[in-house]
Amino acid sequence: MPMERIAVATLGFVHRFLRRIWHFAKKDERLQSIAYRIRNSRAFSDISQHERMLADHVRVETYHKAICRHVHEGDTVVDLGTGTGILAFFAGQQKAKQVYAIDHSSIIELAKTLGAANRLGNVSFLRMHSSQFAPPEKVNVIIHEQIGDALLNEDMVRNICELRDKVLAPDGIILPGRFELFVEPARLKETLRVPYLWENDIHGIRYEAAEDWVRANVESVPQSRRITPEDVAEFLCEPESVLSLDLLTAKPDGVPRQLTFRKVATKSGFMDGYCLYFDALFDSEVSLSTSPFAERTHWNCQIFRTERLFVREGDTFDVVFDIPNVRDVTTWRINHKLAARQDDSAGQAPVPLLAGVR
Repeated sequence: MPMERIAVATLGFVHRFLRRIWHFAKKDERLQSIAYRIRNSRAFSDISQHERMLADHVRVETYHKAICRHVHEGDTVVDLGTGTGILAFFAGQQKAKQVYAIDHSSIIELAKTLGAANRLGNVSFLRMHSSQFAPPEKVNVIIHEQIGDALLNEDMVRNICELRDKVLAPDGIILPGRFELFVEPARLKETLRVPYLWENDIHGIRYEAAEDWVRANVESVPQSRRITPEDVAEFLCEPESVLSLDLLTAKPDGVPRQLTFRKVATKSGFMDGYCLYFDALFDSEVSLSTSPFAERTHWNCQIFRTERLFVREGDTFDVVFDIPNVRDVTTWRINHKLAARQDDSAGQAPVPLLAGVR
């Protein structure tokens, strides 16, 4: 079977070669950006994605309300990542002088068809990346929905801030312009939690011995997992934002690579990880939330797993949240330690707790 051995050896070599290229690409910001744009363009050419977004009543009605409040007759507007064009069409209905609908995927052709069918002559359709957009005049309003499930992972901050610096008028606005990011200790519904391999004890079969093997043989065990809001049973702390963003003042590279914060438990219970969600604020009265306990949107949440532990009311956790690659949630990591227990005596040393596997 020499040919079979040659084939197996060749496949092994190709696999190792591709892995090395992938590891190199992950460290190169320019290559990351190119790969992200290609993936993003393909993803948003998928009609099912747009059906989900259009079916999101909270999203559509919140944007419609904000656009009706803030786009005025005679305004020049850009809708970045227009998709099927719905937000650009809302702006066109407000009698904007000119609406530029921009998208770098083929879905822009459908948006153009819909614009013509709805006789919205003040909407122009441009297939390009935002970095290529150069209008002849400054714009009054930037509308966007460059918002991933984890808020930051569609490169919103860089794309919107670079566009803002290039085209937004001095008194212009961004819709939505402000965001609050939340990372809350949470308990998942029992049937929906996915424990680490070594936490399993199934009919007396214990998996504790798997931990050392995994650490020695597995390059990276995923800590984050996309979940639906319905997966979350409760928060163990009073929600408090860990990052505030204002796109009118943020810098293109303004996403911090690390966040540190403290969480104090307001109730006792089991903790399965940290649930990430966000609020998007259009103004002081118009906003939407992807909290598990808000009205459902098409956005999902992220859970950053911890080994399950019992938390007492009053327990205090010091948390470090690393974001090495803002576009790739799988690289994000949370580590925490129990800084104080409600019944600890003064000066007792903190107890370290494992939050993830690197």
